[in-house]
Amino acid sequence: MLVVGTTMLGLNPPRAVEPGKAPDFVASIYTLDLILPVIDLGQQSAFHPVGASVWFAYALIAAGLLL
Repeated sequence: MLVVGTTMLGLNPPRAVEPGKAPDFVASIYTLDLILPVIDLGQQSAFHPVGASVWFAYALIAAGLLL
């Protein structure tokens, strides 16, 4: 899941919530932040996916909850 998520979100990066204040986007950390529901790495709250990536992000969150 981490490799697929990093690749998908690296090719289609999410949009920063606050462009001037957002940290640097790191696709692997963002993917981990989606998969691990208990740990907050700060990427998920700083970026929002766009387009088809929204459904992919939801799928990663669901997969993380199932694990």
